[in-house]
Amino acid sequence: MEKTQVLIVDDSAVMCQFLTLFLEKKFEVSSFTNAQQALKSVYMGFRPGLIVTDLNMPELDGISFINAVRPIMPDVPIM
Repeated sequence: MEKTQVLIVDDSAVMCQFLTLFLEKKFEVSSFTNAQQALKSVYMGFRPGLIVTDLNMPELDGISFINAVRPIMPDVPIM
């Protein structure tokens, strides 16, 4: 059985590592410390089953990231 993919987006590398360690036992985890790079992966076809994002990030904040992802993946839960 394939593990559900989780996308983590947080400008803190420490938080990405913490969340990855916590989630990787039950999920396949991809993490980005740059929201623009994470968005690029979505535009290129990455379709996770769950997205966990920070809201306060430089360049592209979490709300803008969510607004960009929503039209592509309207049913994916975002935390």
